[in-house]
Amino acid sequence: EELFKLTNLRDGNYEIKYRSKDNVTNTEEYKTAKIVIDNTVPTVEILSPTETGVTSLCNYVSGKVEVVVKISDVHLKSYKLAVIVSNSEAISIIAEGTNNVSEGTAEWDTSNLPEGLYTLRLTAEDVVGNTNVDTVTVKIGKPKLLLSIRDNLLHPDGIAVDQEGYIAPLKTFS
Repeated sequence: EELFKLTNLRDGNYEIKYRSKDNVTNTEEYKTAKIVIDNTVPTVEILSPTETGVTSLCNYVSGKVEVVVKISDVHLKSYKLAVIVSNSEAISIIAEGTNNVSEGTAEWDTSNLPEGLYTLRLTAEDVVGNTNVDTVTVKIGKPKLLLSIRDNLLHPDGIAVDQEGYIAPLKTFS
């Protein structure tokens, strides 16, 4: 028994001719088989929301979040968009399908979720098993304190943010 490998072939459709021969030289007629070579992983991308910096004050998400994704492959089998709670094994599927998506949206309701870091994971697989994954980590919640300048604090010299995310004005002039 000999196995053969098809190497250095570009992705595409091919036709293979083959026949068998036994130990006493009986030979069958040529047969053909059509095959597809696909070495290309699906293209996957989470376009929105974008990655959240751990200390960022501007990249929080809350409420109903529109997740925009892009998925493409000539031989796409399926894709799944999942949410993973950071430091946990808990996974929730928020979208899945079998068709290419140019800029599709899925709604993710974060209203009842506790504040913290979450990972959006988009996975696609084609019919021959090639897979690709894109992930984005987001922070659910709102900043602990929004800076508010009142009449007695007209010109702060600067602000400081402590390790817990609290903001404090530095020397002020009125």
